[in-house]
Amino acid sequence: MRDEAEGYLTPRQRDVLLEIARLEHLHQAITLARLGVELKMPRQNARTYVLALRDQGLVLYEAGERQTAVIRLTDQGRAM
Repeated sequence: MRDEAEGYLTPRQRDVLLEIARLEHLHQAITLARLGVELKMPRQNARTYVLALRDQGLVLYEAGERQTAVIRLTDQGRAM
C-alpha cells in the first residue's frame, strides 16, 4: 500500500477530489461550505480533506482571513 506522500487517497479524500472535479467541470464556485453541502459533511470536515489534498499537490486552496477561498484542481489533481 502506498503512503499519502506518494499519492495514496483515502476513500473519503477521493470522494472530495471527485466532487471538486465535478463542480469544476460545471463551472461552479467550489468552497468548503459547498463541498460540505454536496458531500453531507460539516464544513470543518471538508476543510480537513481539502487541506490533505492540498498537501499532496492535488488542489489549490489558500484561505485568507475573513474571505471565502475558492478551491481548484491542480494539473496533478486533474490527472487523478
